[in-house]
Parts: sequence; C-alpha cells; structure tokens
Amino acid sequence: MKNKKKLLILESLAHIAGGQSVLLNILPYLKDDFLITVVIPSVGTFSQALIKMGINVKFVNPGNYSAGKKNLLDVLKYLLLFPINLVKSFWFIRKSDLVYVNSTRVLPNGILGGIIFRKPIIWHNHSLIGDGKTKAVLNFLTKLSSLKKVIAVSSAVAKQFFNLADKTEILYNGVDLNKFQPKKDKDDLKLKNIVVIGDLMPTKGQDFLIKALASLKDIDYKLKIIGSARVGMESYETELKDLIKTFALNDNIEFLGRRNDINVLLPEADLLILSATVPEACPMVVLEAMACGVPVIVSDLGGTKEIVKDDYVGYTFETSNEKDLADKISMFFNLNLEKISEMRKNCRTEAELKYNLENNASKIKQIINDVLK
Repeated sequence: MKNKKKLLILESLAHIAGGQSVLLNILPYLKDDFLITVVIPSVGTFSQALIKMGINVKFVNPGNYSAGKKNLLDVLKYLLLFPINLVKSFWFIRKSDLVYVNSTRVLPNGILGGIIFRKPIIWHNHSLIGDGKTKAVLNFLTKLSSLKKVIAVSSAVAKQFFNLADKTEILYNGVDLNKFQPKKDKDDLKLKNIVVIGDLMPTKGQDFLIKALASLKDIDYKLKIIGSARVGMESYETELKDLIKTFALNDNIEFLGRRNDINVLLPEADLLILSATVPEACPMVVLEAMACGVPVIVSDLGGTKEIVKDDYVGYTFETSNEKDLADKISMFFNLNLEKISEMRKNCRTEAELKYNLENNASKIKQIINDVLK
C-alpha cells in the first residue's frame, strides 16, 4: 500500500456528463495501482458513484458558469472565486504525486499548483472550446512546465492547441463492450424506435430534432428522449414539450428522464440520433450505441464526424439543416433489412476494434506511469 503513488483527479462538475462518465469508466482500472482522490464541486450523483466505487472524494467548488461562450458575469465570478479555490486545491495538490485534470475549468488550479509544488500534470481534454477568453487563458497556462502530457479524445480536440503537439496523444474514449452489447433477434423495423440521449439543453438540439421529425409523415416512429434539463435550463424542457404539442407528436415522442439503465434501453433502439448544434469532442452515447449494434445519425461537427463513417455505421447530416436530418432519417428507415443488418454488424466491429474500454484504460495507465518515472 505504501508504495502506491498518490493520484489527484480534479473535476468541475457535480453531476455525471460526458467527461465524468469517461472517468467513472476508467477508474476501476486505476484504483488498484494508485491511491486516488477525486476533487469535485459538491455532493450529488457523481460523488455517490465515486464513493460506491471506493474512491476518496473531496470538495472544492469552482462555481457555476455558462455553457459555451462565457459572459462578463462568468468572468467576474471566476476571478472572485479563483484565489479561494486555488488555495483549497493547493492543499490537495501538495500531498499528491501526480495531478490528473479531467475538466478544463479546473486546469489553471492544476497547472499553477503543479508549478508551486513541483507536481507533474496530465490534462485529459474532453472539450472543444468555443470561447475565445477561455482559449486565450489556456494557451498561456499550457506553456508552463508542470503540464507534462495531454490526452485528447479526438483529433478535433488536439488541433485546438497545436503548440502542444509534442505533449499530446490522441486517445478516443473507450466503451465497456461487456456492458453494452447488441440485442439478439432484432425485429423487422415495423415500428421505428429512435433514441436521443443527453442533457436537455439547446446545444444538444432536441428541439431541432423534433422539428425534423415533424416533417416525416410516412414513417411510423417512436422517439425516446433520455435525459433531464441542466440546472438553470428547466425552461428548455417546457419548450420541447410545447413544441411536441404544436406538431401533434404526443403519441410519437416520450420523455424518459435521466436513466441509469442506458445499456438496457439502447439495444432496443433501431437508431440513435445526436443532433447537437455545437461540436462535441467524442460523445460516449455514440460509442455506446455502436457497441450495442445501433446505427447512428449525427451532426457533421467536431470529433463526432471522425467516429461515424457515412453509409457504414450510419450517417452524418449538415448541422442545423432540418431537411438534411429528415432526409437522412428517411433514408435509413427505407434501407433494406440486409443493409441495416450490415450496418449493425459494422457498428459492433468498430466498437471492438477502436473503442475497447480495457485497451483505453490500459493506455491511460501507461501514460500516468510514464509521467511518474
């Protein structure tokens, strides 16, 4: 036990979103080799999952902030809280052997603490950063010597910081192939089961998807919307439900809320749609769908388009183009069963070859050990 290195992981969200899901996936492969402490903002579903796993959890709250472009209030709140959070973070950083930053918002704490206490920093970058102010700060901080390695979850993520090319390794997220498996004996698509998974928020484009589906008059489909509104975005869920009423789609669309049984629900679907209106780095829902043998239709943005091969595991569509999305959905459901069966097999094969969680975690463990040498 005393020979284990102390690994400190910094996080900025209290609930489980994409990057947090990735962390929860890889921790079982790391916890036997390192003494791990995860610092998160507050108690919630994320802390519950970590504690259940036997991970030591501490709390430092960097404050709430706007998704995407940051406004003046975000900047002022961050500057006000930053010195306090920095001191709190330093308490944990000085006791660690390595700091693993899993969230961009707390990267300054990690890098500055690493400089002061001479601790190596690894940045697992899950973000495509659209805010100029944030990127300017990060371009300065990432030049500092404490940052030893960057794990970028797609080429799109890596290209944001070309000055870090010599420190960066592109490593797509991994999916648990035992947990996410195809359903045997799929039906013949008499009822088209579509699923969309993610927080209910404008950048996820659920409203855009509903509008596209409203134009499909000749397809008997059922859309299941999985996810709940982020804090402060509750009105968006109301907007979605009003939109459904406007288009008289109540019989076609069902809200399931936040679920913990995605691995059970996904294999039942015939198609997953990711209608995001902003680039996503390497969305887990797409990888999980593919592992379940479920074809995908996704926005042609960011790291997502690196994963989805057109006419092989699904289709990409022109972002924010309702007609193109509707056309791709119609195209998919008008394929013959042989072609759809081929796509399903391709999805699973891609997941096995490229996105195996065990391989992914093994590479991350090796990166940590190399930095610690």
